[in-house]
Amino acid sequence: MQQPPLFDGPPASISLQANYDVPDGWRLRVVMRREGEVWSDAYTVDYSHLSTSEVIDVISVEASIRLSDA
Repeated sequence: MQQPPLFDGPPASISLQANYDVPDGWRLRVVMRREGEVWSDAYTVDYSHLSTSEVIDVISVEASIRLSDA
């Protein structure tokens, strides 16, 4: 029997993908995998219908939150 980890590992990788769709605006996908974590368990969130300033704000906040957990 494998024991679950006592704490989350540090971030191993983070991916931010932004696409612009006319007329809907920006779509953003954020994926962050921690050390020792499989991709299927990675943190994933999708945003849609964002303006340019909103997508920049969301990228800033997501990166700050995900990387400050390290």
